[in-house]
Amino acid sequence: MEASSMIQASLAPGQLASAYSAHSFRAAGIANLLTNEGPLQVAQQIVGHADSRTIKLYDRRAQQVLIEDVERIRY
Repeated sequence: MEASSMIQASLAPGQLASAYSAHSFRAAGIANLLTNEGPLQVAQQIVGHADSRTIKLYDRRAQQVLIEDVERIRY
């Protein structure tokens, strides 16, 4: 069974199949590696991108909201 078919089959019971794909998990893996201080070059090698600019599209570290920032919110 193809990887994307396996993912869709396992997500189907929870009605998540339309929201996620093999690419979603690939992107999450790249983002996770970069968040945990993995080198950009290693992420590029793992996924096989020829151009490092493509990998940089998955780098979401600057968009993270830290718990310390959320705790500053007062009502």
